[in-house]
Amino acid sequence: MAEARGACAPALLWRIEELGEVDSTNDLLLARARAGEAEGLVLRADAQRRGRGRSGRGWHSPPGGLYFSALLRPPLEAGRIPALTLLAGVAAAEGLARLAGTGGRKVGLKWPNDLRIGG
Repeated sequence: MAEARGACAPALLWRIEELGEVDSTNDLLLARARAGEAEGLVLRADAQRRGRGRSGRGWHSPPGGLYFSALLRPPLEAGRIPALTLLAGVAAAEGLARLAGTGGRKVGLKWPNDLRIGG
């Protein structure tokens, strides 16, 4: 029997690991994913020395921000997965703007998925 469209998937069990300063949460998470880590792992760092973005551009993420990578294993064709990055950025910006007290400051989105509040 086919699954009903719009049926809810089982809840994801999130596991958050708090880290100090690291080179890159994304690099650490990728290594864990390749080693077979289950989806739902979130690596959150106080700072990153060698974060990277689109087209391999690097950046330094100083203390005071929220830097994390989350492991998901969506049942999608490989070519459709990059769209999740864009979707996640828009959804997070809209959700934060609606739910969080931002002191009247606008939630901005630095494409594709970096959120900024008050610049």
